[in-house]
Amino acid sequence: MRRSGLLGALCAAVLVAGLSAGAQAQAPDATPAPADQGVGAPAVDRNRYSLIAVDGEYLRLDRSTGAVAFCRRVNALWRCMPAPDAEAAYQAEIERLTQEIERLTQEIERLAARVEDLEGQRTEPAPPMPSQREVPDAAESELSQKDEQQLDEILDFTEKAMRRFFGLMKDLQQGFEGEGAR
Repeated sequence: MRRSGLLGALCAAVLVAGLSAGAQAQAPDATPAPADQGVGAPAVDRNRYSLIAVDGEYLRLDRSTGAVAFCRRVNALWRCMPAPDAEAAYQAEIERLTQEIERLTQEIERLAARVEDLEGQRTEPAPPMPSQREVPDAAESELSQKDEQQLDEILDFTEKAMRRFFGLMKDLQQGFEGEGAR
């Protein structure tokens, strides 16, 4: 209930400010003359702010900037807190994101130029990836007669070594079984 009252007062303040701004635009000579403020004192516009009472508080509208503030009594003093301006926050976020997009676009362009430079520097083609290598044909995989003889010798040596190894293992196993029987 209280928030809706403040929003209504805010709308009324904006309407009053718009009407008063329109009236000032139509009759620029109608502004009151400033009172005598003394030598060197800054001029004060007495019609700059509009105050609207809302539930024991006031809504203050700055007619020159359009800023709105909520004013309330705190410890016997009046304090005015600016009302958050959602549109200004959105605009600031849009501006930040626009700058970020521009920065990222420049970074992409810089990296693309660097890739082009690196590709231009490469004079020899890159070696093929292991998955791209061709499988040798059957004609290329045939062994010469000398290679076949060497392969047979290696297989014979391996066969003899394995027979010896398993023979030794069998002897060891029999030796352990013989000692276990005693």
